[in-house]
Amino acid sequence: MVICSLWVEYKLFGINGDVFPSGLCSGQEVRLAEQYQLRVQIVKYLAVVGALAGTVIWGYGDLLWQLKT
Repeated sequence: MVICSLWVEYKLFGINGDVFPSGLCSGQEVRLAEQYQLRVQIVKYLAVVGALAGTVIWGYGDLLWQLKT
């Protein structure tokens, strides 16, 4: 789970400049940015939550399993 979340973050770095442009932008770049900014933000937050959840499960999964039984 942690590895998948890190892979998502790595892939998001590649499109970050396109979705969050800095400087002068054309109309098409602005439309692209407006269309995908919210989606990219949601995926970023989900990747962080996934990494945190994976770390907790990785570190304390055996204790959680003992509580279940």
